[in-house]
Amino acid sequence: GSIMTATCADTLEILEEERLIRLWRDVAVTKDSLTMTCADTLEIFENEKIVKLWNNVIAIQGGLETSSERAVFADSTSTLTLTGNPELTYSISETRDEAPSRLSTKSIISGDTINIQIKDRKFIGADVIGSAVSTTISTDTTGTLFDKSLIESKDMSLVTYNDVISRISAEGTARSYYHRNEKKDNMKFVNSASGDTLTFFFAGGKISEMRIFGFGGGLGKGKYYGYEPLETLADSSDSEIREVAKPL
Repeated sequence: GSIMTATCADTLEILEEERLIRLWRDVAVTKDSLTMTCADTLEIFENEKIVKLWNNVIAIQGGLETSSERAVFADSTSTLTLTGNPELTYSISETRDEAPSRLSTKSIISGDTINIQIKDRKFIGADVIGSAVSTTISTDTTGTLFDKSLIESKDMSLVTYNDVISRISAEGTARSYYHRNEKKDNMKFVNSASGDTLTFFFAGGKISEMRIFGFGGGLGKGKYYGYEPLETLADSSDSEIREVAKPL
């Protein structure tokens, strides 16, 4: 396998019998294109091929960046597990036929625990366990908001293909909101949906299909509104949106 390198600002301890390497303070470890840093302690378990990090843990791999209080990287499965206020940020630059210019898209995902899968030195997916929230914002080259989506659920899974998110599944009292700014007619649009499970399929940077599995086996529900722009759309509640929205 490839070589892992590690540095620290304080103490390096090698326990030969336990096959354990321990580093303290301002630690950095690099393997292939994955870089992980922490402010406190890092432990490398050679037999198990596991790396553990504590306190202000940052991991960077391509367009993926994570933050958490604790992290465990398992080399044998290329899995990074984050706990302690974990957050995953995934950024890409993309083009869409309906967009006025190239878009900068950033997805921020949080939950109680995040398990990240890496394959062939690329981020290929993640499982979010407990209090899952995904917010995605796209802006054009002038910094103007093009669209924004919010997904909330108990658990969530993400799959990427060719470095972009291809599918999101939200499970357990799931709900979503999708807002788009259409500059050509000075209108915005909002889509809201809820159900036991929401699954979103993406193509070319936009949602190509959404499947809703309803509460208790019943039908899920979704609404699509067109409405005049709201100055505080990002902070508006569903009830506030409904007051100004007119069903299409």
